[in-house]
Amino acid sequence: MICVFASGGMSGYRGTVETMLLEELIPEVDRTWPTVAKAASRAVAGFSMGGAGATRLAVTHPGTFCAAGSWGGGARPGDTALFEAATANAKELKSGGVALLQVKGDRDRPEGNREFARHLDTLDIANELIILEDTPHNLGLYYERSSEQMMQFLGRRLRKAR
Repeated sequence: MICVFASGGMSGYRGTVETMLLEELIPEVDRTWPTVAKAASRAVAGFSMGGAGATRLAVTHPGTFCAAGSWGGGARPGDTALFEAATANAKELKSGGVALLQVKGDRDRPEGNREFARHLDTLDIANELIILEDTPHNLGLYYERSSEQMMQFLGRRLRKAR
């Protein structure tokens, strides 16, 4: 497994940062390292803005990743752009076997994630939602309480690529 950690600053992985990730970083990693350069062998994950960005990248670019994991990010209530992208790309997301994991603390505004998980269910897009008890927006607590679940989820998705 090759892990690449990219900082999107405050971009939400949109605009020029999104372009750089998709058109420069991923191709550079595939040229430099012994990757299996296909969506079924590539996952994206992050915390907070990185988790929201990972979710959005996987949903809006379904031919790029097989899975996305979000800790403390994901969807905001009424995020119509994310919901519309999932709807527009549902067929490709399903046929590509893309799956999403949202991990959210119960004290970290999980309402939008619940709404998005229900939307994905109506579209028959593979997804899991984990709500962590007594958990605010804190990376250390997310890691402590759900890192094993996150790694198992991403590992299962990547193993299917073999």
